[in-house]
Amino acid sequence: MILEFNVGNDILKKNNSTTVLDQSADYYKCKFYPKENIWMGSVLSATFMNDLGYIETVNLGEYSELLTCLVPARIVNGGYFSLYISNDHKKTNTISVALTNHYKKAEEKCNIISELFAHINTKIDDVVYENYQLKFYSNGVLSNVIYLGNVDEELIADLVMNQLDTFKSTLAPIAFTGSYNDLVDVPETFTPSQHSHNSDDIEDFDEVSEGNTDNLLSALIDEIDLI
Repeated sequence: MILEFNVGNDILKKNNSTTVLDQSADYYKCKFYPKENIWMGSVLSATFMNDLGYIETVNLGEYSELLTCLVPARIVNGGYFSLYISNDHKKTNTISVALTNHYKKAEEKCNIISELFAHINTKIDDVVYENYQLKFYSNGVLSNVIYLGNVDEELIADLVMNQLDTFKSTLAPIAFTGSYNDLVDVPETFTPSQHSHNSDDIEDFDEVSEGNTDNLLSALIDEIDLI
């Protein structure tokens, strides 16, 4: 089975919609078509990783219009694998390819989406689903593509909506209203704790002290007069 990829300046794009079965070692061959001069004169590598934690880098050799390699055997296990192309100076975006197990129910296949979302570590501004692909955009630039194979679109939509509903249910009302009235455990009063100040912390301390002294002297004089 052939997996075809275009290799742009910094964008790796899968060309065909071949469904990839998990646990199918030494069966899938990748064909890479470098489309930019930036790759000319360099040695290219393909780095594969999967959701089980395996990582393998395959040397593709010197630049040519077509570079090929097999998907490493242990990479074709789990829910999906990801890959990117690089040389000594740069690398493309990482794209992910879903692995399908025909012995699982369609609903179980959709669980890979939850796993994929958990592994996306870039800021995502928008997610677009089309032609069995989830496209992730960051700052208006395509940052990642996940190929889901022939998974039922309604199941995908239901899963995404369920995830959103679950996430929203964990938020407090203030997350939606922004109202101070929706804060909880707010004390009714804010009584300050006992503390002291230096004289330098009190404005017009000298004048106040002088005034108090005058009052005390006046009171003493009055008492003396009464005697």
